[in-house]
Amino acid sequence: AAYPIGNFPIEGLPRFWTVYFAMLMTTECMAQAFALQADPLMGLLNFMNVWFMAFLFNGISVPVDAVIWPFRVFTYSTPYRYGFSALSHVAFIETPTYSGAEPCRAPTP
Repeated sequence: AAYPIGNFPIEGLPRFWTVYFAMLMTTECMAQAFALQADPLMGLLNFMNVWFMAFLFNGISVPVDAVIWPFRVFTYSTPYRYGFSALSHVAFIETPTYSGAEPCRAPTP
């Protein structure tokens, strides 16, 4: 909806769909792998655990540096961490340079 409503350049839409499809397929493959468990309820609970972990440790809601070491492994293994950064790159790489706009000079840590 960002492309027609937000007036994003339509050239980036196929790449955006491709990255989004890859993110959804990784989640779908995890769901199908957990569905192979003997107890369906445990498979559902394990999938929900991994799905919540993927959102929690993707680097957006909790910064990677704020996660303690044993759990930081999850920040490097979740597909959403790489997917969301790729989606933001794909969405804004085709954006034209606007006249009168200044680049962000935010300090980097």
